[in-house]
Amino acid sequence: MRRRLLASEKAKCAHVFIAVAVFALLCFTTPVKAVFEIPIGDKPLTIMGYVNQSVGYGLHDTFDTKGGFNSYLTQALIEGKYAPASNLTLFGSLKLNADWAYAAYAGSGPWKDRLYDEARDRLFIYNQPRDYVQEAHVTWKPGDFLFRVGKQVVQWGETDGFLLTNQINPIDQRRGLTDVEFESTIIPIWLVRAEYAPPAIVPGVQDLNLQFIWNPNMDFARNRSIELGGDYSGIWNPNIKVPLGGPVPPFDYAHLARYNDQLSYPKGTFDPQGMAFGGRISGQVQDARVTLNGYYGRDHDVARKALPLPPTIGISPYDNRLLIGPAYEAYYPIFKFVGATVGKDLDFLRSGALGGVSPVLRFEGMYAFNSTFSSNNSQPIPDFFVTDEIRYMVGADWKIKVNALNPLAYFTISGQFYHQHLMNYPSVGHVGNYITDIVYKDNYTTTLMVSTTYLHNKLQPSIFWLRNWSNRSEFVRPQISYEYSDTWKYTLGGIVFIGEKEGQGFEPFNNKDQVYFTVSYKF
Repeated sequence: MRRRLLASEKAKCAHVFIAVAVFALLCFTTPVKAVFEIPIGDKPLTIMGYVNQSVGYGLHDTFDTKGGFNSYLTQALIEGKYAPASNLTLFGSLKLNADWAYAAYAGSGPWKDRLYDEARDRLFIYNQPRDYVQEAHVTWKPGDFLFRVGKQVVQWGETDGFLLTNQINPIDQRRGLTDVEFESTIIPIWLVRAEYAPPAIVPGVQDLNLQFIWNPNMDFARNRSIELGGDYSGIWNPNIKVPLGGPVPPFDYAHLARYNDQLSYPKGTFDPQGMAFGGRISGQVQDARVTLNGYYGRDHDVARKALPLPPTIGISPYDNRLLIGPAYEAYYPIFKFVGATVGKDLDFLRSGALGGVSPVLRFEGMYAFNSTFSSNNSQPIPDFFVTDEIRYMVGADWKIKVNALNPLAYFTISGQFYHQHLMNYPSVGHVGNYITDIVYKDNYTTTLMVSTTYLHNKLQPSIFWLRNWSNRSEFVRPQISYEYSDTWKYTLGGIVFIGEKEGQGFEPFNNKDQVYFTVSYKF
């Protein structure tokens, strides 16, 4: 029976692989055209999409990651747009997301010993309807109003590399941390969106827009995060050690395994406990772009409290060390905030010597009420910690000319400073725990992105750097892309993690340094 099931599964995988190969071949042999149009009545159905094929090469071979080629990721998206009337638009998209490494290495010693085979159902092919049905919505624009109903993405905020007021949609990090721009990691969810653009009735304010968002909890919105355990997160399993005090392996330390969560969340469709509401007022005030935001709903990240229960215990086939999974009470707490964003050109800093382009100042901030944080095991009585908090970001984007390095194109420099301040803090220990992240009373993060182009915008080098100064961890992502044509693009990049505090920030990912190569085709 088991052999028949395995044969059936292999046949199913082969059929999927053949379908992807045929789909890719059709795309690659199609005449160069960015958009396809199919007439339906007297209106066109516009179809576009892309196919990305990536390979990842790990630079370390340890308990928590496989060295060498460890990822063969295929991502394909096809989307269609049809407007039967000038004020009515239908939009939908489907996505395939598959990492063929989980099929190619299935059953092999290095893969199996790290428990990656057990993560196959979760990470090989995203096969849930929420995964392959991306967006599906209807937009109606009667006069000064806009109504959009269906599965969609609502973007708020001004930050790059992390989210601040952009809290409507959850994010998907199951494939790791190589994407810092979030366009491909934001998860569309079922929403009702309504907007009204009133006439210019406020002096000094132009393009006034009122937006209301309702999440009816069709499918509970939560982040798909990296968590402990090779049997859950595969090659992105964080490496956290639990000292045992023994003189020799395997008694020197154990591996922290996936948490034994006693998780609760609103599971029922239209359950009011899982609904969320958001509102935004935006407009052009003098020469600044300003928004005022408010949100009430469930946090997309889980909060945990240690339970007085024995942990789960296992043995790692890789090195015979213990796998310890602590028990936690876990839930998605209420998250509510008011916030604002401002974007403004700083014309007084325009310099002819630097290319004559004004830098753009970006600000984004929020005040969150009664935020809930995970407990710390070292506290006398582990419990959730609740406090108000302030988060804000100040950033700037500047296009400058550096003729010695690039006489024909600009360099774009984008920097950000982020500060999170907790209004109260425990007198003993700290807030948070491993993976849900340890949070200090004040947390500081900076990012820097530098990019330019050569060869008539075809060659596109860039580097992104993010550092958390509070837990002394950072990662760097250098990348270079070559845009061969309007449809073909090749990208070579790498990512390096540096963490100093054991078990905090990016330290559990210190072994995840990798090089990746991606071939992209869009139509």
